[in-house]
Amino acid sequence: MSKIRKPEENENGASGIQIAKLDHDFQPNAFSAHTHGDELEIVYLRQGVVSMEVDGIRFDARSGAVVVIPANALHSGTYAVSDRSGKFDRYALKLRHVQKPGLSPGRLLEDGYSPVVQLDASNILTAMFQLLEQELLVCEPGWETVCRGVLDALLTLLVRGAAPVSELAQPEGSALAADILAYLHTRYCEDINLQSVADHFYISHYYLSHLMKKYLAVPMMQYVIHLRISEAQTLLLDTSYPIRQIAQMVGYPNPNYFSNVFRKITGVSPNEYRNRSRE
Repeated sequence: MSKIRKPEENENGASGIQIAKLDHDFQPNAFSAHTHGDELEIVYLRQGVVSMEVDGIRFDARSGAVVVIPANALHSGTYAVSDRSGKFDRYALKLRHVQKPGLSPGRLLEDGYSPVVQLDASNILTAMFQLLEQELLVCEPGWETVCRGVLDALLTLLVRGAAPVSELAQPEGSALAADILAYLHTRYCEDINLQSVADHFYISHYYLSHLMKKYLAVPMMQYVIHLRISEAQTLLLDTSYPIRQIAQMVGYPNPNYFSNVFRKITGVSPNEYRNRSRE
């Protein structure tokens, strides 16, 4: 995760709005219920999928969507990759002092509107967040003016593109799919398979397979493998554990099999991956 610059208290963005933080993540994760206090959060899901609950209402979002989370809103959910490349790319922008006429502080959208905004403008959104990221990192003269213009345009597009919840039918099985994803994120290192997960949720393995392909666009076990290798990459970089131990920690009792899977996914062996990072 890349944590971009957190401006000082006197540094303001659009119309008095203050940028509290801009995060750029490349690894999916599950997150428990929490709030951001008086901060409005805007999540741009460039690549991936998320099943999220905001103030008791569950929503799903896919690549290209923006999720607008009001200040003090309790939210939880699970991020995941959504394509065969296994890529995940998310920006999370936190803003203070958002005050839209007629709404309480920290709210951008009116009551009854979905927090998921699907704009047909992925190239524009990507350019906006990349520009914010660059300006906050470099802070060249005039960066405040640039950020102010980008935020004004971004917030305007989100208000225009918002739709009432009544117009957005929840896909069948979305809540169950979110629960299954959360389960996989906590049990991927165990000896699980399609049938054992199906048994845990009292559904058939055929229906489980259907749900996973619908919401992840990949078979369930392929997603589990991605979770295991992603965690192995983190352990290889952040610890000095031997390869055999890491293999066991992520669900592979046989270190040779682990190495073969790791090479197939990343193109290098675990040792090569660790050594390259230290060069």
